[in-house]
Amino acid sequence: TDYGPASGSKGSTGYAPASGSEGTTGVVSADAEVGDTVKFGSFVSGADQEESSLEWVVLEKQDDRALLISKYGVDCLPYNDQWVKTTWADCSLRSWLNDSFLEEAFSSDERKSIITQTVVNRDNGGNSGGEITEDQVFILDIKELEKYFSSDEDRKIMPTEYAQNKGAFVDTQNQACWYWVRNPGDDAKYAAYVNCKGDILHRGNLVFGNTFAVR
Repeated sequence: TDYGPASGSKGSTGYAPASGSEGTTGVVSADAEVGDTVKFGSFVSGADQEESSLEWVVLEKQDDRALLISKYGVDCLPYNDQWVKTTWADCSLRSWLNDSFLEEAFSSDERKSIITQTVVNRDNGGNSGGEITEDQVFILDIKELEKYFSSDEDRKIMPTEYAQNKGAFVDTQNQACWYWVRNPGDDAKYAAYVNCKGDILHRGNLVFGNTFAVR
């Protein structure tokens, strides 16, 4: 998820500037409405390593910025690459999103348009959510998923072919995959996730699980 500019505004999730932001090119059209899909950046999506435009859903528009979330599961990665007590602040997924993914998916000018956001990491299941972080790209937490998606059905997504080939689990009946949520689970070595029915599983799963998509 990311925040970016909303002119003609801008995974994961993040904020991008909107029309009229100084020194940036608008990512999201000023006419774009919440729920619309916009294209920004590019990433490997197919079995042959070909890249295609990243598609984002507009979750929120605030003044000159918009909050976007990827329409699909863009990759398949563990929440953390080791099975240890982990929070969002120190997990390997956060590092990947704000380093490798940013570099690979966006040009230098596009990266400049993604707004760094203060991210509050809430507790869950009696476990600390960890330190407040400053992120350009992040995944949503439980409360945010409940805020922006009114039903389980709305939370369901499919992974890209690339993510599926890397191991993202797909339920063929529900035509949906599992994807990570930012909060810890009921154990500090677990992270919450959304299942193939769109339910938010507060109890979570092993942080080094390798069948979860990244949204």
